[in-house]
Amino acid sequence: MKPEDLKNSINSIKADDYLETRLFAKVREAEKLKRKKRKAFQIAVTAALCCAVFVAGLGIGIPQALIDDTTEFPIAEDININGNIFIMSVRAAESENTEYVSVTDHTVIFPEYKLNKVIIEDDENMTFEEKGDLSLSIKGKNIESVRMQCEKGEFFIFDSDMFEYLCSTNELYDIIVPYSTEYENKTVNERLDIMYKHIENGDYDEYFTEHAKKTYDEYQGADIVYDGNENKIGIGLVSAETYAKFHPTKSNEKGKRNFVRNYTLHNVLEKEEFEAVAIFQPEWYEFLLNHSDIAFSDLPHEVVTIEVTFDNGSVECSKYDFSLNDNGELVIDRITE
Repeated sequence: MKPEDLKNSINSIKADDYLETRLFAKVREAEKLKRKKRKAFQIAVTAALCCAVFVAGLGIGIPQALIDDTTEFPIAEDININGNIFIMSVRAAESENTEYVSVTDHTVIFPEYKLNKVIIEDDENMTFEEKGDLSLSIKGKNIESVRMQCEKGEFFIFDSDMFEYLCSTNELYDIIVPYSTEYENKTVNERLDIMYKHIENGDYDEYFTEHAKKTYDEYQGADIVYDGNENKIGIGLVSAETYAKFHPTKSNEKGKRNFVRNYTLHNVLEKEEFEAVAIFQPEWYEFLLNHSDIAFSDLPHEVVTIEVTFDNGSVECSKYDFSLNDNGELVIDRITE
C-alpha cells in the first residue's frame, strides 16, 4: 500500500489500548522496585484505596451556576463564593459510595488511608504496609489549565486529553506503515525492534514525509493502528518526544521513572467541564526506608499546590498539607496564608 493510500484510508484511526494499560502497570512496578531497593525493608500494598481529590472551578456568581444535578462532589458551606475559586474534596475509601469530603480551611483525617509498621518474625527485619493509593483529580468548569506541584513527593500523570488530542489531529505517530503479520502477537518493544530494522534498511523511507528519521532511543514504541471498523490497518511509530506530551517524565531516556513534581495539564479539547488526574506518591515510603524508627506523625509533610487558570484569565491557587498522625492515618490541611 502506498503512503498516500494508507493515509487516505485512515478516517477514524485509534491507537490500541497498550498505552494507558502499560503506563499504569509501569508505575506500579516502578513503585515496587523503588520501595524494595534499600536495606531489608519490603513493601506490601494491602488494599487498593482510591483517594480521589476533586478541585471544582467556580465561575462568577453563586455555586449553582456551576454545580448542576450531575455534580458528584459537594461544596463546603463555609466557603464564601466570590469570583473564580476552587475547592478540593477527597474520597479516601475503597467504596465508590463513600461521600467526598471538602478540604477548605479545616483539618480532615482519612483513616481509610494508613501505613503500618510490621516486624517480620522470620528474620526480624522491619517492613511497612501501605493501605491505599492517593489519586488526585482536579475537576471544574471554565478551566483553561491546571498546574500541580509538590515539594518532596512525585506525581504520576497520564494526560488522557492530550493523548486523545494527538490522536484526533494525527500527531501521535511519526509514521504509519501498513500492517503485516510479522507484527502479530508482538509486544510494543518487539514491534519497535522489527520496525526499526526496516527503517535502517530503508524499507520505510517513503513514509518519512513529515518527520525525519530518529535514532532507536528517540522512539518510545510501535503501536497497532485500527480504522473505524476495528480493522488493523497499520503500525504507528511513537517518538519519545510525542510520548512525553501525554505522559510527562523526568527524562525521556528508557528505563527512567515516569514521575514529575511540577506539571501543567491544559484543556486542549476545550471541554466545558475539565478534569485533570494524577497519582500522588508522597516521600514517606522512601523516608521510612532510611529512618525506620521514626514516628508516623514525625514524617516530613507533603505540600501539594494546585493552581487553576480560568478561561477569563484569572488564576486561583491553594496549598494542601498531607501528613500522617501517630496511627499512620492520612491527614490533610488546607494551608491558609
